[in-house]
Amino acid sequence: MPMPSAIFYYAGHGVVSEDEYADFFLAPADMTQLYGDRRSLQQRGISSFELLEYSRDIAAQKQLFILDACQSEGALKTIAQRGAAEEQAIAQLARST
Repeated sequence: MPMPSAIFYYAGHGVVSEDEYADFFLAPADMTQLYGDRRSLQQRGISSFELLEYSRDIAAQKQLFILDACQSEGALKTIAQRGAAEEQAIAQLARST
């Protein structure tokens, strides 16, 4: 039986907020002011924290996120962070597959 997998591809605007939090957001194409308006980014954009939450809700064992967006390296600060339980689960999965 094949393992379920998921691919998320995004090509568009991306921005790291210019405040003390420096969060990464995927911004809709019709959003004209990307800097200096964190409230608008929070309301209309998709933050890296939201992407992480969405990925946790996906039942696929293998996930690939492709972000073709400006400043997308800002998403790695959130998405690449794992807790101890996630690290243990990944190690166990690696040994069993």
